[in-house]
Amino acid sequence: MTQKALHNPIFQDVLDRFKKDLSKKEKDYFTNVTSFDELEKSIGDLQERQTVKRQARNLERLSPFLEAMKQWGQVVEVFCNSSEFVAFVWSFEKFQDVFNGLLDVYKEIGQNLPLLQQYQELFSNEPFMVRILSIIYEDILKFHRIAIKYYNQGLFKQFFKSTWKGQQTNFKHIIASIVRNRGLIESKARLIHEQAFGDSRQVEVDHHNENLRAFDDARRTADDHHAAQLDAFEEARQIAESEQERQIQLEEQKQCRRVFEWLRAPNTDIEHGHLLKIRNEYPNTGAWLLESKTLKEWIHPDYAKIPPLLWLKGIPGSGKTVLASLVVEEIRKLKRKPTVLFFYCRHDNPEFSTFPAIARGLLAQLLEQERHLLPYFDQECCTSKEPILQTPEKIQKLLDIALTHCKSAYIVLDGLDECKREDRKEISMWFRERVENPPHNEPRKLRCLFTSRDDGHGRKDLEDIETVTVGSSDIAKDLETFCQRQADLLRIKFQLTSDKADDIASAVSQRAAGQ
Repeated sequence: MTQKALHNPIFQDVLDRFKKDLSKKEKDYFTNVTSFDELEKSIGDLQERQTVKRQARNLERLSPFLEAMKQWGQVVEVFCNSSEFVAFVWSFEKFQDVFNGLLDVYKEIGQNLPLLQQYQELFSNEPFMVRILSIIYEDILKFHRIAIKYYNQGLFKQFFKSTWKGQQTNFKHIIASIVRNRGLIESKARLIHEQAFGDSRQVEVDHHNENLRAFDDARRTADDHHAAQLDAFEEARQIAESEQERQIQLEEQKQCRRVFEWLRAPNTDIEHGHLLKIRNEYPNTGAWLLESKTLKEWIHPDYAKIPPLLWLKGIPGSGKTVLASLVVEEIRKLKRKPTVLFFYCRHDNPEFSTFPAIARGLLAQLLEQERHLLPYFDQECCTSKEPILQTPEKIQKLLDIALTHCKSAYIVLDGLDECKREDRKEISMWFRERVENPPHNEPRKLRCLFTSRDDGHGRKDLEDIETVTVGSSDIAKDLETFCQRQADLLRIKFQLTSDKADDIASAVSQRAAGQ
């Protein structure tokens, strides 16, 4: 920011708040769009490409917005470096419905923005007018914040119908605020014009001094009235935004209840919580696994090996499920915060050992972490004829869409050997297919870890992927710690000597480790 921009920090404050929600990539995009001429050129190039493809979208709808923002930039450069502050047009040309919808919003905003050059001289000495300028700027950035967030969701074809209506409501509030502030500018300009006319009359007619004083008093009263109006508008806007946010939250709660009742997903959090409690009692359990080079490479966000599949295998009772929970928590520590999905299969419950059960469990977790998927899933729920989601094709479709939507997702599926053979095969094949055949531009998007016994079915389904084997030497320390703890409890309960308790712990841990 240049020294000139420091003349009035109000615009910088607005921009700084906007930038907080931007990713580095989005900030770079802003930096590159530095002039109105570059923006016009990019729009012209876009229109030319659309015309060649016979897909023209009437980009003339952008003209009112562009002209209004051009004049806004010319006026505001008195107070700051306008090249950094003028809003931009986000390109949605690949998605016809979204692009057309946004063009209509741009058109409506442009038609309601004041053309400020006609008032340019009024802003230099009127703090009231500068304040209105900053509020209009904040509204424009708010619109772009919504548009950017909407664009970054991806999968417009699936989500457009279920989400666009809600976005239109947000846009209407923004446009209403712009209309109110335009009215204040126009009212203030009329008052100043009337005073200027009164001043010229005073030059001609000296005996109108008393009338002029009355006029000045009226102007000061009007100034106070305008300031009070702006304060009232701002207060009303804040109240309206709070109410809008409350209504959004209420609607989201209704959607959540409908969708989660429709999914009827098995609760994996209970099992995960139980496993966390076990590991808290034995905090160093599985430390050897975290030092595994193979696991480190699988977890590392920049690991380039494709496909990123991993099989954690071991004999029954070797603690694979506890280790799976350890891996889940380790992934959650990543700074980039990927979507983390997990499921613990159980042979004694069909709700925990089939592909539909796993899929419904993962869908519930996805919705908890990716809330913007909720409107789409609510639409699917409301149009479904099933009170509970059961159709395999529908389940697969929803999980496919949800996983494709994630920027990055880690999936931990524990206990495949707990499932029947046909279910086990379906589960491993489906998830392998999604991980092994990603889109060309998203090669590291999905990663999947399977755990199971090293049996014939496991080798048939998983043996050609990277493996980590839970060996007796790996778990010896964990078993020794566990047995020592249990031996201490026995010593206290039966009043044994310490030596006797240590002998018990040593014998049990060696036998358990196969030594």
